[in-house]
Amino acid sequence: MALANTTGGASALPSFDAPAWLADWSDNGGVVIIAGDRLIVSRLATIDRAAHSRLNFLRGQMLRQRGGNALLGALTVRPNVEG
Repeated sequence: MALANTTGGASALPSFDAPAWLADWSDNGGVVIIAGDRLIVSRLATIDRAAHSRLNFLRGQMLRQRGGNALLGALTVRPNVEG
């Protein structure tokens, strides 16, 4: 059985695009909440099968690419305000 290459190189995971993932997630009935130090990724109760399948795919993608920190960063970006 082959193990995944975790040192980088040709078989490294592609970078996780948090803004695009969040847009796709929300377009399909997904919800993301920051509560204290927790990131809660959920879905609306009333979604169709296609949206349900898409959200399952997106959740798997986020977990495989370890995108939790990227999502947190995308949701907590604050503008640089002077004054």
